[in-house]
Amino acid sequence: MGLGKIIASVFLSIPFILIIILLIIGTSIYQTALYPEVYQKALSEADAYGFLEKQISPQQQLIPVEEFSSGEKIKESINALLEGTLAYVRSDAEEVSFDLSISDEDIKGFFLEQAEQFETCSPGQQPFEGEEIKCRPVEVPPEIFLDQVLERKNFSLNNFSSVDLITVWDPKNNRENLRVGVTKFRQGLYMGLGIIIIFIGILVLIHKNKKSVMRWTGINFAIASIIILATSFLIKNLLFSRIHLEFEVLKDVLNMVVQEITTKFTFYGTIVLIAGLMLLGINFFIKKKD
Repeated sequence: MGLGKIIASVFLSIPFILIIILLIIGTSIYQTALYPEVYQKALSEADAYGFLEKQISPQQQLIPVEEFSSGEKIKESINALLEGTLAYVRSDAEEVSFDLSISDEDIKGFFLEQAEQFETCSPGQQPFEGEEIKCRPVEVPPEIFLDQVLERKNFSLNNFSSVDLITVWDPKNNRENLRVGVTKFRQGLYMGLGIIIIFIGILVLIHKNKKSVMRWTGINFAIASIIILATSFLIKNLLFSRIHLEFEVLKDVLNMVVQEITTKFTFYGTIVLIAGLMLLGINFFIKKKD
């Protein structure tokens, strides 16, 4: 093999190895972080559902919500939210919504309580100043005052019987940007696979010798896989242990999700390592035969 071919192969190997590493990392993240099963398993094993039940129990809610009325319903609602949101982000669903059901009596009771808390108007003071509510007239009962406020603002209590939590959290539809970003990310993974095939083709053009092509491809696969396996080990055993979060249950959930991702690192890294060693082994035996 000429010196020029060796130099060309070495320079080609640097981006070749980098693309393999990025492809493994990207595929691992896509197949874990964008699917609900990973989070559902982590939430269950960390008893996060029980933690959330205490945080959003009916006693903690200003207005009782049907979807959060019991531990089982909280779990079902969170799972449905994860499934719907991630399906939308992956472009497996065209729309995403998460409706919360509130009874008419609870809604009216909540707004009536707010009306009762308004200060009563002093003599000569107007209850409204433009759109702003200043006070409640002394002679007007809270129930009638509530009706006046709703009529003035063109609101109906029926509008609050079902609230889409997604539009409340994201009124500017930033989720669409996330969806587009994930689509580009997925396209990048396909592009990376195509670049690897192109690099192998370039090796064929450089060497025009199947033994040399297998040797360089095998070496690149082996180096990339070793880097991936080492990265997976460091993340599992060193990096994550230094992260400190306020809630221990949140750290447990995050830890389990990261463990799932690094398990994918190890899985694909091992496959690439085996492929690299097989190519080197075949190359060795072909040389011995020759």
